[in-house]
Amino acid sequence: MMLNENEKKALRLFAQRHVMRKSEFQYYFQGNGSVILSSLLEKGLITKIVPIGETAYAITQKGIKLVEEIVSEG
Repeated sequence: MMLNENEKKALRLFAQRHVMRKSEFQYYFQGNGSVILSSLLEKGLITKIVPIGETAYAITQKGIKLVEEIVSEG
């Protein structure tokens, strides 16, 4: 699966944090946040969760496996 550098960076961040609120994600990725979230959701690498309060996103098993592959490639 091909990911651009921002998507890889975002996925690595999710792998470290596991769950992230939308506002936190937008802070890290400024203007591109919505585009990156949409792409990762579409690829099944993260999932949207709606706890009481703000929308959040969590990394999926598929996302974790891809991060492991990215890390092992170097």
